[in-house]
Amino acid sequence: MRQTCSGSWASDALAECRGYTVPVPTILRFRGFNIMIFVDDHHPAHVHAIGHDGFIIFDLGCPSGPVAVRERKGIKRNEERALEDFLNDNVVILCERWREIHGQ
Repeated sequence: MRQTCSGSWASDALAECRGYTVPVPTILRFRGFNIMIFVDDHHPAHVHAIGHDGFIIFDLGCPSGPVAVRERKGIKRNEERALEDFLNDNVVILCERWREIHGQ
């Protein structure tokens, strides 16, 4: 059963809420968002962008994109589009980091 997290969307609070006891690496930062890959996460390859009192999860479409929104909460459409463009510009790097962290 998936745990529902509420309150602060700061990266440490979200990681703690989801039960992570290991660090959650911030891979990139963009306009106040931390772009993170959770170390014990599931496939398909994806990133969590957390900031501005919300979060958005993008599937990476490895190895070369394009990224696609899977889930979001509290993110404005213009922020979503800006993040999507930024992640598409960096998708190869993000896919490489996913493979380094998850071994696949």
